This record gives sequence, structure tokens and C-alpha cells, in this order.
Amino acid sequence: MKKTTFSNITFKASHNSYGKEETSNEQLTFDTHAPYHCGCMALEFDIWRHSSTYEYLKEIDKNYFTVNHIGPGKTKLVHYLDEVLDWHKKNQHHPIILITLDIKSSRGGCDFFHKEIDTYLKCYFDETIIFKPNQLMTDETLSLCENVIMNGWPELSSSELQGKFIFCLSGNKKWKSKYAATNLHDRFCFSDEDISASDKEVSPPTKGNVVFFNFHISDHNKEVWMNTIPPFAEKNLITRIFVANTEADWNNCINANVSAIATDKINSTWAKVSDSCEYNIKKTTLDKRSLRNKSNKEYRTDHATKMQEKYESPACMFIFEKQNDATNVYAIRNAKNKEYLDSTITSMSKTITGPSQKWKLIEVDSKDSEYYVQNLENHEYLTKRASKLSKHAEKDEIYIINSVQ
Repeated sequence: MKKTTFSNITFKASHNSYGKEETSNEQLTFDTHAPYHCGCMALEFDIWRHSSTYEYLKEIDKNYFTVNHIGPGKTKLVHYLDEVLDWHKKNQHHPIILITLDIKSSRGGCDFFHKEIDTYLKCYFDETIIFKPNQLMTDETLSLCENVIMNGWPELSSSELQGKFIFCLSGNKKWKSKYAATNLHDRFCFSDEDISASDKEVSPPTKGNVVFFNFHISDHNKEVWMNTIPPFAEKNLITRIFVANTEADWNNCINANVSAIATDKINSTWAKVSDSCEYNIKKTTLDKRSLRNKSNKEYRTDHATKMQEKYESPACMFIFEKQNDATNVYAIRNAKNKEYLDSTITSMSKTITGPSQKWKLIEVDSKDSEYYVQNLENHEYLTKRASKLSKHAEKDEIYIINSVQ
């Protein structure tokens, strides 16, 4: 059975949470008798900086960050953090909660912003219940994004996530980008990246230190974002959309495997993902197939130089990840070792770095699902020998490619 992790669930998010009639405490509370009423797993606060002296991770003024939409306002961020902590103390076994901090400030530079916001959270929240980026760094030789694609997220019921909070910086592009690039292991927050919901060429990244992606959607471009968002879910990346304020947009977001559906209509009868809890499992959309050579009737496996006669899952299962640069071009990732077929062919790759890990399927016989599989970098073909590629497409290079479960 597939594990329930943070990346394979869909949940409700409150847009501009500070502007609602309900308190943060109320917005986070799920009611099984009225599952559409609040029950958010994500809040959002627009933050403004008011610089003053502070001591890194030890002391900082409560007024250093305030919350408001247009202009700084006077309500301190700690006011909302206190509400959240008060709710947590009464519901300590809650699922992971996402708190988006939308940076509205633009003046004064961001050279020390990473220290400022982390110090504020250290002083006015509870560091022990913050899930940090470094907790996903299983392989230190890879970026945060590469680690998430390869290894995913912890299970929701794990001690790492249950009763915890994730802070993610949004808004000011320069500030959040620099934060993500500054001593990642020390950071308290993740950073997101804004993605166009109208761009048909959008595709998930393969590296970097950003694993949250923000889409400003609308109904008129749904044919685009409903196709570009699902691949992010397939790579364990987190997507947040704003604003789903109609039932049609809400349902389209669920169908597109959005992670956090941000809405202003947190009490509308259609604003729910489940009748029983705060989240629902995303649809399985992975394109799973086997690669069986027609000539020797053997399957490719998780060993780059080995094939075998009998199909075995997950060793002989491959995930076909559609690439946007050409028709019928895929990155082909083994389901067991999570590595990609590579032009080197005697070894596999942990990540997609370019055409070396991309393959074109050239149809031979559609009725029997027969194809030539050509590498985009060297233009050579998979053949009946696992550790060799062929320059020619002949009978030994025909593969039968079927869907598997």
C-alpha cells in the first residue's frame, strides 16, 4: 500500500488568513459534522519588516515583523503565532500544518533577512515543532529538490511530521530566493517559487533548493495549469494555488493534484477535500510501464547491465516522465532504485541533467505496443543487450512497452 506522505495529499489552505472573521485557531479546526467549515491545513500571513537591533537566535523585538496586506499595519506577527501555538497545545496530534509567510517588504535589502526571520521564529514560536529543510537532506551530495524527487517526504503519521509545522516564504522573489540559497542546513523555513499558470511549457525542476511552487490560477487558463501541475505531484514537489473561490476551480484543483488549495471561501459547502479528515490522497497519475525486448523476450531491470526473463515488480517497473521539449520524449526512471536510464547505459543517473537521460519512443507497431527507444544525446537505441546501445534500429532494438501496476 502506498504511504501517505506530505507530497501525495491535497488539503485546504486559507488565503490571507489574517483577514478572516475566524481566528487562526478556528480556521485550523476540522469539524467532521461540517467538513467544509474551516478545517484548513495551511494559513497565510503577509509580513512586513521593521528593522531594529536584535541578537541572532536569541532576542528580537516583537514588532520586527507585522502582518497586513497593503502597508505594514500594526498587528505583530507574534499575535498570529500565539494563536497557532494555542491551537497546537489543544491538538498536539494534528497533521502537519503549512504556514506561508508572504514577504511584502522590499526596502532595506535582504542581506540579513534569513537571520531576522529565523530569530523571530526561534523567539516567538517553538523550534521543536518546526519541520526544517535539512530534515529532507538524505543525500548531502544532492540539492534539496533532488533529494525530494528521489526520496520523497516522511509519512504524515511519523514523528517527524505529526504535530509539526512547515514555514514557507513566499512573495518578494529576491528575498525568498536568497534565503533558500543561504546556509540551507541552518534555515527554519522553505521558500517557494512563483510559476505561471498560463505557460504551457512549465515543467518541474530537477535540482535546486526550492520544493514549493505557487500558481495564481483562473478559470480561463485551466486547460493549461490542469496539465502542468500534475507532474509536480509525480516528483514529490508541493504545489499551492491561489485563489480557488468557485466550486469549479476547487474541483479542478483536486483533479489537477494540487497540494494546497488556497481559498477565501473557507466556509463554502463545496470547500472540502474529504468528509472524514483535513486531507485526501491525490490520484495516482504515474505512467508505469515495462520494457521487454522483442528479440530475447527479456525485461530491463533496476540493474543497468542486467535483464531478466520474468517480470518482477518493482525491479522491472519504470516510470515514464513526459518531457516538454518534444513529442513522445520521456525520462525513464526505475521504480525500485529511482534512477534514470542514461546514455552511458552501463550506469544509471540519480537526476535528469539533460538529453543524456531523455529517450524518444519511435513507434514500430502500435497494435503490439512495439517501439524503438532512442537516446536524445547520442541518438543510439536500446538493444537486446542491457549494457550496450545500438547505432541502428533493427529487429534487436524493438521493445514491447506495456503499462503495469
